[in-house]
Formats: sequence, structure tokens, C-alpha cells
Amino acid sequence: MSCYEWEAGTITLPAAAVPGLRKALNASAITYRALVVAEIDAVWNDVKALPLAKRVAAIPYGVSIPVSYDDVHTHRRADARMRAQSIVKSYGGRKPTRAVIAAAFPVPNARTREWGESEFGLTLEGRTLHWEVPQNNHARDHAAVTGLYQAALTYLNDVTWTRGTGGVIVGNDEYNRDTTYEGGGGNYVTHRFGPAGQ
Repeated sequence: MSCYEWEAGTITLPAAAVPGLRKALNASAITYRALVVAEIDAVWNDVKALPLAKRVAAIPYGVSIPVSYDDVHTHRRADARMRAQSIVKSYGGRKPTRAVIAAAFPVPNARTREWGESEFGLTLEGRTLHWEVPQNNHARDHAAVTGLYQAALTYLNDVTWTRGTGGVIVGNDEYNRDTTYEGGGGNYVTHRFGPAGQ
């Protein structure tokens, strides 16, 4: 059943928690990047024997996301495969060079401020973490099974919060918005962190 939904929020971190968060998010991004690179090789192997003029047409348009949203590995692999197909197609059916791959998926480092996987994105500005799952069909479900989402939640749930830190992630969906009773249909909290989230 279809369910259009979204999730967003801003979290203020204690200063001591920022390096650890960046390290956790970078580790997740590196794992995802390696999976995309492996899928680029797989897509290339599927089409390299074809004449150049037929390669792009031979690359399928996406792969189906698993209906079960609790299988992280399957979802991550399907998402990586779609990214890989897109990269090989955009490169005209040729094998993407390391420079092309590096431009599409740079290796995260100590200065990385933005991370993304599937429909989920995070931006870190100083001590402020911006959380974004744009509205789409089952967007929160898809985001929740990404390694990045799980790495962020795992880290944030273990932070030692200090006064004035934390925040809330809010969301909404098409079924909640259709509520007809008084006070119904508003955004709701999906995650709370620290004193500011209480």
C-alpha cells in the first residue's frame, strides 16, 4: 500500500560528540561507496561485450527496492545497483574512470559535511546536524534501512547529552494528514534526542 511520507529535523550536538558522529557517518559512507563501486564493476561486466551503441539501452532502468523494509543488506545493494546503473549510463556505456567515480562518490574525510544514501541526507554545520528525508512513497521506510540512517541513530542514541543540546525529528504522512478530527493531521515527532528534545 502506498504511503507518501517525509521526515526532517535539526539536532544540536555537544561539542565533544561532533568528531565521533563524523567518524561514524564517514565509516557508513565508505562502506556504501565500496558497494556502489562493486556494483559499477558488475554493471560494466554485464554490458562490456556489447557494441558501444547498444550498451546504454541494455542497462535496465533501476532495480526494484525490496518490499520488506527490514532487510538492510538487500535494500542497500539494490540502491547501490541503481546508482551504479545511473553512473555507467551517464558515462555513455563506457567503464567509468576512477576520476568519474571519485566525482560522483568522493571518499569522505575529516572535512566532510554532507552524507547521503538512498533518500536520506545529513548535513553537519558546526555542532548542528540537519536531518532530511524528502517526501516520497515509503521514503521514511526506505531511509530507515540505509546504513547511514542506522549509523546516525545508533550514534545519537549513545551520545551523552548536555544542557541545551539535542532536538527532535518530525515527520508526517498522507494518512495522518487526512485526519478529520480537531487537532489531527499535524506533524508528529519520530525521534527525540537530549534535553532539547524532551
